[in-house]
Amino acid sequence: MTTTNSGIIQALNFAITTTGCTKNQAISLVIKTLVETGIPLRTAYDAVLGEGSYDELAGEVWEALQPA
Repeated sequence: MTTTNSGIIQALNFAITTTGCTKNQAISLVIKTLVETGIPLRTAYDAVLGEGSYDELAGEVWEALQPA
């Protein structure tokens, strides 16, 4: 992936300052924008939230959906 950490930070700051959105909204917006440009969701999610974040979320969702 060609997006750098500084590029992600700039995109997040831009989203917050230009739209007035919250940090969480900016994160969602940047992930959505990356996916719309053709970057796979897993890659975009990890780029914004850190390597392995997608797998961690997937594991948490899997556990939460298991029968009690």
